[in-house]
Amino acid sequence: MKKGMMAVLAMILMMSAAGCGSKIVSHDIYSEIYKRYNDLKSYTAEAEVTVISNSTSKQYTMRQYYTADGKYKLEIFQPQNIAGTSYTFVGGEVYLNSSFGAQERLEQYIPGDRDCLFVPDFFAEYYKSEDNTVTSASDISGAQTKLTSLLSGNNRYRFEQSLWVDNKTLLPSRMETYDVNGDMVLQVVFTDFKYNEKIDEQVFDIP
Repeated sequence: MKKGMMAVLAMILMMSAAGCGSKIVSHDIYSEIYKRYNDLKSYTAEAEVTVISNSTSKQYTMRQYYTADGKYKLEIFQPQNIAGTSYTFVGGEVYLNSSFGAQERLEQYIPGDRDCLFVPDFFAEYYKSEDNTVTSASDISGAQTKLTSLLSGNNRYRFEQSLWVDNKTLLPSRMETYDVNGDMVLQVVFTDFKYNEKIDEQVFDIP
């Protein structure tokens, strides 16, 4: 009787998993993702960014630059009215170079504001705290692995974040951020992601 009940429970669990389209991620894939991003020295990527606020959304096309010594940069290509604007993060400070030629250091910058746009910041949140809730699951096709983590900082608009990684290339495909109610507030879709790309240091020069 006990064996029969266990078999029934196992069948229910299998049916539930199939219904929600999730699968257990293999240890090999998870380990490869960990090794790949633990050894991330630099990257460049183009990204399609959607910011959702008060039932409206805005789309941006931008290029990201990152080096492991703490340098980050965003260059905006679209929308056209702010094309050419860039933000450079160096040494805990951020510098704005606007599309109309103005340059300034942003006095109100709070460290962590960039966290929901760059891949290394996601992994810093994912691995740093035992208090974070983290899960990983393959999509229904098994082609990607999804990593999910609560975000630190008690920001109700930046409460949880998920990252999808391609199982074959180990490159990120998209990243989504959710508010405390589970609504998506930010989506980053990565294209042309280049792992450990050699970046000219002049990219991070401050005017």
